[in-house]
Amino acid sequence: VGIYPTEAKTYTEEVENKMIELAKNNKVVAIGEIGLDYFWDTSYNDLQKECFIRQIELANSVNKPIIVHSRDAHEDAYQIIKAHTPIKGGIMHCYSGELEYAKKLHPLGMVFSFGGPLTFKDLTEGKEVVRQMPLDSILIETDCPSLPPEAHKDEPSETSFAHYPGEVVAELKGLDIETVQKQMQETYERFFGPLK
Repeated sequence: VGIYPTEAKTYTEEVENKMIELAKNNKVVAIGEIGLDYFWDTSYNDLQKECFIRQIELANSVNKPIIVHSRDAHEDAYQIIKAHTPIKGGIMHCYSGELEYAKKLHPLGMVFSFGGPLTFKDLTEGKEVVRQMPLDSILIETDCPSLPPEAHKDEPSETSFAHYPGEVVAELKGLDIETVQKQMQETYERFFGPLK
């Protein structure tokens, strides 16, 4: 449950009350995808920040983690998470920030998820984050239908492609894929509970 940053103009008291009601349901495992996106339109950045803060507070009120979208807004996202730390932590979805932000966000309970772009030859910063951050701070995703891996770059992304970024993580860490899978499941369950 969450209001995407580019939809911040739709955030009202009524919407927030509905989200609080929905978030109390055990089937809701996180507040997200929330955050900041300065790529498309920077005319309402302050509204996005306010919306992001309110949703972190909402997550804290229902004791759930957050899932964060941050595009061209890494400094502001970091400053907000630092000032309004999510008590259950969260996931930086499709992380595209620099290693310096990963090192500052991780102590605040945040982990970093990577999708298809991790397989691109020219994605050096993301690979450096994977190399240098602890394995228990790394997750993978597919972000269907966006961001397919290099092997399927002209196709919509799909769940079956999740192994591609996972294989890159294993290679960058010098680990076998089973070790990576086991740790990622443990990290996932730390946030969302046991897989059913």
